[in-house]
Amino acid sequence: MKVVWTVDWEKVEEFRRSYEPRSDILLAQIRWGSDGGLFLIPRELQRDVFHDLGRDRYLHIPKRGTNPRGVEIAREALRRMLSDETGRLRQIGIRWERPDVAPIEPYRRWLDYWRSDSV
Repeated sequence: MKVVWTVDWEKVEEFRRSYEPRSDILLAQIRWGSDGGLFLIPRELQRDVFHDLGRDRYLHIPKRGTNPRGVEIAREALRRMLSDETGRLRQIGIRWERPDVAPIEPYRRWLDYWRSDSV
């Protein structure tokens, strides 16, 4: 989960040095054909995990020479927050099912529109 978008390596380092959880996170976990949900991760829970893991394990810093577009919260940190047993995490479980929709054919749609009397 990205916490900052940047391709500037100086900004990545500056962000890593100064980061600390400052607000709650609202996370949507969408898994088509499976269970996911909406999660409210309070700042206090984030701070506890941040202090337990430390800055270097809480944040995932990309390798130089790649084009990752930012800094992420590490998988381990996110897993800890989503499996919180203290009762601070709030969640709504959702079963995600894709609706059956016809394929979109924009080219055909516009041709039909231009040929109609609507234009």
